[in-house]
Amino acid sequence: IFTNFPVVGSTNTLLRYNGTIQGGGTNYFVLGTLPGGATGILRTNETDSTVDLVITGVGPGSTWTGAIDTNWNIQGTANWTVGAGSGLYYDFSPVRFDDTATRYTVNVAQVVSPNGMTFSNNTHYTIGGASISGGGGLTKRETGTVAVVSANSFTNTVTINDGILNIRNATSLGTVNGGVIVAGGATLQIQGTITVADEALTLNGIGETGQNGALVNLSDANTYGGLITLGSSSPVSSDSGPLTLNKSGTITGAGFDLTLAGAGNGSLSTAIGTGAGALFKTGAGTWTI
Repeated sequence: IFTNFPVVGSTNTLLRYNGTIQGGGTNYFVLGTLPGGATGILRTNETDSTVDLVITGVGPGSTWTGAIDTNWNIQGTANWTVGAGSGLYYDFSPVRFDDTATRYTVNVAQVVSPNGMTFSNNTHYTIGGASISGGGGLTKRETGTVAVVSANSFTNTVTINDGILNIRNATSLGTVNGGVIVAGGATLQIQGTITVADEALTLNGIGETGQNGALVNLSDANTYGGLITLGSSSPVSSDSGPLTLNKSGTITGAGFDLTLAGAGNGSLSTAIGTGAGALFKTGAGTWTI
């Protein structure tokens, strides 16, 4: 019945009936486990002839442990902490990945639709398999790396606050609806010979420690097809293999500097419209603009 994470106070119709329900209505039904530790009550609405689920509380969602194996599935394997104990993943609940896990490789065993993913990791996570869909987004925190191998279709924003998000599939970032924001001190890495579609990208700062930019082509020939906005002065680096930035339009960010860096080659066919902001070139690679 849910198409997103349940909201406290919301009324969700489970069934409609004709006539009357004998014996107290909801006495015939038992409320099962709700997503992400949510709680609720069943209520008979005699005016509308419905049996409804009223949400009375929502839990913190599910935190990955990988205690049993690497599989992320729906109501299948107890690879999660839900509340105070181990539990199952239910669709439309928020999920968290941190440094408390037993396993840091996650196999998405079937299409899942979480209400947002948060990676708060200093370790290295790799996530792949089936598609991650739904209306949630992805938030990356802490200094670790998250490598996303899967083709995804989630629709909300990708926010990289800290660390590195490494993408290896053309749709690792989900659909183009939400866009990508790279905060100061974080890096978006690309590899795998992929072409990312028209996904808007906002860059801030010089990148994660040890990285050459806020956007880094780690290896292979890759294309980023979204329009770039500078939220502050930022470098874009092709460390190895050519990086193509081919979105028509104009890179904006009045007064901010753009640096094209790296030992690899790159090409930029987007106009640069940052006003008084400068364009710098560093590194041994060749950039064609």
